[in-house]
Amino acid sequence: MTTQAPLTAPQRGEILASVYRALSEAAPELFQGPQMVLRPGGPLELPARLDAMVEIVRRTTADRVEPYIAQMLDGICAHCPRQQTSGFCPLRYDKSCVLFRCAGPIVKAIGQALWEMDDPEYLANHPYHRGDQ
Repeated sequence: MTTQAPLTAPQRGEILASVYRALSEAAPELFQGPQMVLRPGGPLELPARLDAMVEIVRRTTADRVEPYIAQMLDGICAHCPRQQTSGFCPLRYDKSCVLFRCAGPIVKAIGQALWEMDDPEYLANHPYHRGDQ
């Protein structure tokens, strides 16, 4: 696996726009009123997790969402201040963590955006990209 330079601001913007479009279709209620958008674990926390999610999507070639979720738990959730030492997360438990709740649409949107921007690392690991991951 090659190591890519960090995402540029325009790349981040494209990927985030793709993710927010996917979320607005998959879970429109997330954007219903400021209390939903601003709540812990909500859509506004995605930019802080974007780089880690992009790395997971770049390297993972699974066609199901479970391997992505397993890596999220290890690489993102393990460092989240809301997750308890035991591994329990109240946001995952009550389905208010958008990253966990909507992992499938998020992974698909990131993969599609990376494909469209000809991301070399994504293309190296996904030579036969399918938009239906």
